[in-house]
Amino acid sequence: MKILWLTIDRSMRVTGHFDYFREEVSKLVEVKAVFKSTKPYLAGKFSKLAMRGAIKPKKLIDKKLASKGWDFVMIDALFAYMDDRLDLLRAPKAMVIEDNHDVVPRWQVTQGKNRGVEILFHRGLESFHRFHPDARENYKCIWLPFAANTDMFKLRGENRSGVIHVGAVNEKHYPLRVELTRRLKDKEWFTWVRRPSESVEKVYKWPVREEYAKLLAQAEICLTTGSKYDAAVQKYFEIPSCGTVLMSNWFKDLETLGFKDRVNMVVYQEPVEEQIELMLQDKKRLRKIGMNGKKLIMNRHNMRIRAFEFLDEVKRIIQV
Repeated sequence: MKILWLTIDRSMRVTGHFDYFREEVSKLVEVKAVFKSTKPYLAGKFSKLAMRGAIKPKKLIDKKLASKGWDFVMIDALFAYMDDRLDLLRAPKAMVIEDNHDVVPRWQVTQGKNRGVEILFHRGLESFHRFHPDARENYKCIWLPFAANTDMFKLRGENRSGVIHVGAVNEKHYPLRVELTRRLKDKEWFTWVRRPSESVEKVYKWPVREEYAKLLAQAEICLTTGSKYDAAVQKYFEIPSCGTVLMSNWFKDLETLGFKDRVNMVVYQEPVEEQIELMLQDKKRLRKIGMNGKKLIMNRHNMRIRAFEFLDEVKRIIQV
């Protein structure tokens, strides 16, 4: 199997899951990755400018590349290839939608069919189709949840302490995170690591990659929420992969993913402050929940498993 993978340079992004997944797939089949630079813009701004036609990324698809006999084309940044000659690529074409909401997913779901994309891989399940109810009419929709790079997000000794929250906090997308950080900020056992704006320069402003994985593995509990959009984002897999207890609000996708309250994660209950303090007093129970969470990731949601699931879908599509 030969896969042409159309992507962008995400080396300056906080998260590396796009690269981890593509690299895992490339261990199993032949993958040719084509990268487009987003400089001098941040990836988010680049996507919006490209969608509006305000910038014209360099075209990379030509007859020479198209003649290589690709079995499948995977596009994880359609906005960067909107002016390329995708019609030259005769293999089935698929795109992946990272988020459920906002202008970038909406545009890609709307425009992909017009550019010959037939397959849509989406990270959310119930949550994705709530935002894109017509997607099934235009694409073969395949659920492909996030997964953890378990070589990076792993157990790192036994010295754990306290509760952390790592990530963005704003009323627009994360009202529950705003409330939680406000209520817990003065607790001696709580730490909030604020996510800063991403930078186009090679200067990381908070723990990323290996340092981020180490940070998660040092805590007993890591708080997060699925946002207003009920999205099981990347950290829902990275936190338990470290053996750290995932604590979150509950939404339907979590059940489908195999999460269970007080078994391999913990769901918020009021008063949250008392709930957390009681949990911190029971170290044995915390370790058990953390290890059950790690087992869930190792058994169902690591990058290698996800790569095999992806390739199984590709084989069915191209009928290998």
